[in-house]
Amino acid sequence: MKSEVRHPVEMSVSASVETDARLVPEERAPDAYSGGPRTEATRPPAAARRSAGDGTFNSTGRLSRQQNCAPRTTRGRATWSALGLAGILACTAASEDPDAGSAVPSEEDLLLDIPEAKKEILCDLTGPPSTAKGDVLIHEDNFDGEGLDLAKWNVAEGYRGHGAILNTTSPKYVEVLHGLLSITTDRNLGDSRYPYVSGFVDSLGKFARTYGRIEMRARFPFVPGVWFAMWGRPWTQSFPEVDIEVLNASKGDRGQLYFVNHWAAPPIPADERRAYSRTLDVDLTAFHDYTIDWRPDALTWSIDGEKKLEAPAHGIPHLPVYWMINAWVGGWSGAPDERTFAPAAFAVDHVRVYRVDGLVADPQITVLRPRALYSRSRPVELAVANFDEVCTHVTMYDGDRKIWTTSRAPFRFSVRRLSLGQHTLRFVATDGERRVETSLQVAVER
Repeated sequence: MKSEVRHPVEMSVSASVETDARLVPEERAPDAYSGGPRTEATRPPAAARRSAGDGTFNSTGRLSRQQNCAPRTTRGRATWSALGLAGILACTAASEDPDAGSAVPSEEDLLLDIPEAKKEILCDLTGPPSTAKGDVLIHEDNFDGEGLDLAKWNVAEGYRGHGAILNTTSPKYVEVLHGLLSITTDRNLGDSRYPYVSGFVDSLGKFARTYGRIEMRARFPFVPGVWFAMWGRPWTQSFPEVDIEVLNASKGDRGQLYFVNHWAAPPIPADERRAYSRTLDVDLTAFHDYTIDWRPDALTWSIDGEKKLEAPAHGIPHLPVYWMINAWVGGWSGAPDERTFAPAAFAVDHVRVYRVDGLVADPQITVLRPRALYSRSRPVELAVANFDEVCTHVTMYDGDRKIWTTSRAPFRFSVRRLSLGQHTLRFVATDGERRVETSLQVAVER
């Protein structure tokens, strides 16, 4: 259901702000999820999806498991084209650290080994996105394939927690089955430090945008001591943060829906750094539509079209935001208790992003996890935003010398063509009319 389009002149928090510290979403450490090791990894016909997807959770709160890293199919024939070249090796080396270079080779590296792909065919530049009024779907995942679409999502491996979080993450707990994205939480036997393990996906480097309407349809089991989230933050900073969270408090008897806006961190007092709403009268184990409507002068949260929270002006992001979907154990929810069952999974039917009323922000580009020193096996990773659905070329230059151009995300560039020593790298993104660039001083070693 589409949310109501509003253009308020003055912003105010329309939902009541609770002051009980026990009920307030806990703070996350700045940039806790913007770096670290990362690996990349997995909808039948609509009728089958609906019949399997709109029921309630079974006694285990879990969906059956299937292979994660599977190619998509076209007319019954397997093809890797939807994954992109980088996705091929990412699936075959899902447990490796992409920073080591083997799990996430650049397009140039892959071209050396794939005879039929000696040269990338670039898309045709057509200029910027349309600014016509109305809503335009520019990004979606309906989880229809046999595996997770690696052109849209990264899958985390390793600790992504903060504070008293008790779980680590693993690609094994991210699956696509029955037309749903399933994020599972299970016991992590043999690990006393992190006794639980969960799935975690994000769109860093693959999709980010400034402004729009973000929709997620999902259902969540009640599992005391476990909480679930779809949340967004800018590429390279922690705030403002935009959250949809389901809290299963260890002393509670049902899930609690929180819409949260963080714009600062401690030691600023809690009521001066965040706003939120809490909803208790919704059965979160059934599917609902969760919507964030984000404009330059307004940021609102809704469930099934009913607005629950409106952010203050200083809580509205004006930078590209990428999105994460995951589960946590402990921390804000309290510790698991005797009612906590595992494995337990929550399910996402779709994620969609719309351009609203022709709002197109200026294009942006950034280097992800920049380093001063790169080995020849380590790619430089770029993220671009606000080009929406139009063709985008990204080019790496060494000074004024053109090294490589690609139009396929994720944008990763090998430094193997560079000599050892110091270099000033420039990265330029364009849609044929708009252009944005960034630079990076690096030293290249063997």
